[in-house]
Amino acid sequence: MIQSLVLSFLLGGIIVLTFALVDEKIYQEHQFSFIFLLSTFVLLFESLLVFLDVTLVSNIRLSDLNMLLWPVYLYPYYHYANRMNYLCTIFYSFFTYLAVEGTATFLTIIVSSVLGDAFVAAHSIVYNICIRLVSLGIILKLIDLFEFDFTPFYEKEFEKYLKRVICVYFTIFVVINFALWISEQAQFKNFGSMLATICFSFL
Repeated sequence: MIQSLVLSFLLGGIIVLTFALVDEKIYQEHQFSFIFLLSTFVLLFESLLVFLDVTLVSNIRLSDLNMLLWPVYLYPYYHYANRMNYLCTIFYSFFTYLAVEGTATFLTIIVSSVLGDAFVAAHSIVYNICIRLVSLGIILKLIDLFEFDFTPFYEKEFEKYLKRVICVYFTIFVVINFALWISEQAQFKNFGSMLATICFSFL
């Protein structure tokens, strides 16, 4: 019991740190304490929903739906630091979410299809910790490799392009979460893996 609790806190800490480190890499007006506290609050709220174990239709849990709200939770942070450009605020919210959760979701679906559901269920916390650590390494390496620079997006002439990017990111956001949900159904696991792979290739 104590071991599981410690591992759960470790997993939560890795997720919080991942959001903070990714934000530090891509956002010039990065505020570590703000994003750290925001991520911690979201995960604590998520833990409460998991504890309450409220199930909605088709075995969809309320805690699962809450994870879909990450871009909404991130929006006030980016709006606080960049009040004048709502499009950039939306873009950063989706980009950060997809960089962190999209990569982790892709790895989760692909690796679980290789190892099998029984193994993943038996070592779920350790498995998720490993996935998150590998995911963190991949994200930071890719950001360094491609040297993302989003400062041109602040210019007026990029507004139309930015709207298209946001539409694409929203589509990926919907599809990759659908892939995660459908991959939990044994008969659709391969289809979920295929969708996750396609989405990850667009990130």
